[in-house]
Amino acid sequence: SCVHGDCGRDFQCVHCPHCEHQNMWKEANYIAGSVQNCGGCRRSFQSLNCPHCKQANFWADADHQDGLVYTCVHQNCGGSWQSVNCPHCQRVNFWEDCDYKESVMHACVYQDCAKTFQTVNCLHCNKVNIWKNADYQDGLAYACVHQECQKVFQTIVCPHCSRMNPWVNGEYKAGAPTSCGFCARSFQSINCPHCTRVNMWEAADYVEGMMYECAHVGCGQGFQTINCP
Repeated sequence: SCVHGDCGRDFQCVHCPHCEHQNMWKEANYIAGSVQNCGGCRRSFQSLNCPHCKQANFWADADHQDGLVYTCVHQNCGGSWQSVNCPHCQRVNFWEDCDYKESVMHACVYQDCAKTFQTVNCLHCNKVNIWKNADYQDGLAYACVHQECQKVFQTIVCPHCSRMNPWVNGEYKAGAPTSCGFCARSFQSINCPHCTRVNMWEAADYVEGMMYECAHVGCGQGFQTINCP
């Protein structure tokens, strides 16, 4: 806020990492982490204030990606974090302990928003894919939303260790016994053909051809599957 008593209005300013030009937001509506074009040199950049030391970190090539782990560049800090801009209110959400989990439903930390969303960073281009309605389903194949990529990927969160297992080319076979790439424990999963939500067999004891009921409240419908030999 302006220090002068006859003003007191809010504003924001961010200096360009290329030309040091001071970029001003008179309405204090700067969105941290978003790609900005400098008003002086017109080059793109991104900036975020470290959630630990509050000092500015810059991405001069505008290549910051939501959800990835970053370490503060300032020697007197060196703290790590993850951040995602809420797709509803655009404000940055921080995970100071780097415990953000992709594909898991998250609620925006700002009380006047608090809306839910999910994100997965594309396994090919690393750019964030956002499910604004929090309707991402483990096990389904998705195409990256970014036009320069559009490659297919799948992910499944291990029911034992809760870490995300990736299938870069979308080649996961529903119902097949799978070993977690992290904890090495086995499981099987099938997306319900009615509600598309994933059903897990933590003991890897799913039997093809048997009748099962979807485990999710609100569905509970029966299904059978057989993989073509």
